[in-house]
Amino acid sequence: MGTSMLAKVVGLCLFLTATSLSWSIEPVTGSTLKHYSKLKQSDHWLVLGAVERINGVMTPEAQVRVPATVFSWIWQLPLGHTTDDAFDSMKKQVSQQAVTLYECAGRTCGLSNDIANQVFSQPILYGRDGDQRYWIALESEQSDVVWLVYSSSRASKQIYVYVEKIQIDKKYLDQLFPFVQKGKQVELYKNGYIVLQSLTSESVKLSDQQIEWLKELLLTRGNDKFALVVHRYGKVEDARLLDQTQSEAQGILDQLAKADGFIQHVYARGVGALAPRVNHKDRIELVLLKQSK
Repeated sequence: MGTSMLAKVVGLCLFLTATSLSWSIEPVTGSTLKHYSKLKQSDHWLVLGAVERINGVMTPEAQVRVPATVFSWIWQLPLGHTTDDAFDSMKKQVSQQAVTLYECAGRTCGLSNDIANQVFSQPILYGRDGDQRYWIALESEQSDVVWLVYSSSRASKQIYVYVEKIQIDKKYLDQLFPFVQKGKQVELYKNGYIVLQSLTSESVKLSDQQIEWLKELLLTRGNDKFALVVHRYGKVEDARLLDQTQSEAQGILDQLAKADGFIQHVYARGVGALAPRVNHKDRIELVLLKQSK
């Protein structure tokens, strides 16, 4: 086999591998895969705050460096789509339990040129500062996978979306803990609720880490009112589900009280199957009932 033919075969194999690995994620139908890689890095850079220029040097407001295996993709969207289309589509494909570590839009992210070239080393992503969107999130509180989504629009109207799936060595996850705590609170006050835990068994109990987060939240936001809500969609009568979930919710509140949490403005609610949310199954939610002024 000639050298040129061998190169073509190797190139085709690499493309097919990338395509098969990315088959389950695609921004919008008709998008073109422009890049795929898998790298094991000893010092992967997670930018967790806006990038700034200080004395001419690009410096993120917050950052973490960790050993990780990094999968990355770049897609070009078909004409007629926007950076929001690309960005929103990718976020929806990540776990519903994802915990946002940092998110920004437009000029609040910093210079697109810096993000594209210095953070990602992908010049093709350089676009207009006002059109960019950036999101980085832990797949779930129990996960060691971080997802990153960045979309940009070039002056030529070409729309690109960049995605990283970052598998982090578990012993370095503690470095993300402060950002997880902050991200959960931001999500709670943005959406009015957060999913604390999916229920995959009869056991209804929060982890020690979740209890500590709730205690800190209630300490700093003690005048706000919250509800711990249990949802279940089992194949039993509604009345039985309501009784069961109310008992489970009260058990969680008792767990928080025993850990010396400030529960004066926290209520237990079991709603059975009466309050469904799209794409959510049996779960424990924390709901913001009233925000103090």
